[in-house]
Amino acid sequence: MKSDLPIHIRLATLEDLEAILTLQAVSLRSLSQDYYRPDQIESLIKDQVKYRRQEILQIVADYQGQLVGFASLCAYPSPPSGGSIGGIYVHPRVFRRGIGRQLLKELERKAIEPPLSWSVLRVLSSLAAVPFYKNLGYITRYSTGFWTDDRLWIECTLLTKRLIPLTPWQRWQPFVWLALLWLILFLLKYFT
Repeated sequence: MKSDLPIHIRLATLEDLEAILTLQAVSLRSLSQDYYRPDQIESLIKDQVKYRRQEILQIVADYQGQLVGFASLCAYPSPPSGGSIGGIYVHPRVFRRGIGRQLLKELERKAIEPPLSWSVLRVLSSLAAVPFYKNLGYITRYSTGFWTDDRLWIECTLLTKRLIPLTPWQRWQPFVWLALLWLILFLLKYFT
């Protein structure tokens, strides 16, 4: 196994957008070909341009002055206690060198810090990336997908990870409410 590359992770700037989109296209074409048809990949690349501009946080990985990866967070769609990973992409020439893992760990760190303070992250993962997320503690919730603007179905998997453990009260709260509901029903049935 190759060792982790010593990358520098920083916040993305507007000047990085073109390099991010190019890296994403190269990555999708190279790493997704065993999971999606060429027309699906090209449609996905075309659609992703608009999404890169809607994310609330983007980070990039630089190695020897070159952008070799990026990752992003977005607030939609997610519950109030969590957010979503908009994507993690690594250039194929440095694939499996720890860059994706380092980017994901940085996203998770930023997600739990203010102003986000998210306790859960979710990701709508490509089929190619599911093993990556599962190896880093994400749990498969269900298979799903979405339609591209070209009306092509892109099959995906929804995964989640709890970043901040539940408090004892949060763990027991559903059972307490259920017990209270049962008690109310019992009292209504026998005392009315």
